[in-house]
Amino acid sequence: MRNLTAALAVAAFGAGALPAAADAVTEALDRAAAAYSEGRLREAMTELQTAQVALQQQQTDALVALLPEAPAGFTREISTDMAAGLAMLGGGVGAEAVYASASERFTLTVTVDNPMIAMFAGMFANPQMIAMAGGQALKIGGRDFVNQDGQVTGLIDFRILIQAQGAPVEVMTPVLEAIDYAALGRFGL
Repeated sequence: MRNLTAALAVAAFGAGALPAAADAVTEALDRAAAAYSEGRLREAMTELQTAQVALQQQQTDALVALLPEAPAGFTREISTDMAAGLAMLGGGVGAEAVYASASERFTLTVTVDNPMIAMFAGMFANPQMIAMAGGQALKIGGRDFVNQDGQVTGLIDFRILIQAQGAPVEVMTPVLEAIDYAALGRFGL
């Protein structure tokens, strides 16, 4: 059943090389393959779910690594509660950080491959819709964003949603400019 394990691993990582941190994934896939070969289907399914959870954690960790460091005078606190909320909204990967100074505080959220993101695509493609919704088009870091009532939203490659809120736009802009958009665009591919 090593072939099943290998096939599942290749499917999970999309023909790319397995990262060194994939031990939990590989072990769960090995256990799933063994259970499957012995006809223990419920156990095989449970182990596949264990592998999926480990993969999700690896993706979350990789996305968190793409969040910008705090600018001078600010701290950054990573939130770990986002995964559960995304599961209820159809899946995907997300990362969130709160940036705070003595006088300002805002949240930066990055969501990747969630089905709800498609709702934003139409708005970003049509400046009239932005205006009708009371939004203001912005360019930040060479990317298109919309400011709607202090919430700044950007859509990258129609699959990555970036949102910043809680402080004036000029306070949040340096963090949005610090995002590595090229690396973010390659995330998960």
